[in-house]
Amino acid sequence: MRILHLSDTHLDRTDAPNADGVNAQQSLRQMLGDLEAVQDIDAIAISGDIAGDRSKEAYHAARELIGEF
Repeated sequence: MRILHLSDTHLDRTDAPNADGVNAQQSLRQMLGDLEAVQDIDAIAISGDIAGDRSKEAYHAARELIGEF
């Protein structure tokens, strides 16, 4: 069994750079795109701070981005 473990994505409610200039949604999107070449992923485990701003929108974005993967 192959498990992809994601941790501390720190997504914000907006798909835009935060105060530090980092767009966490875009970073996650790119990372998942890079992982498309990995075959036979059976499960995804997510831990740590999923939503950096604790907003419902950020959790929905995580679900959408990871669900598409």
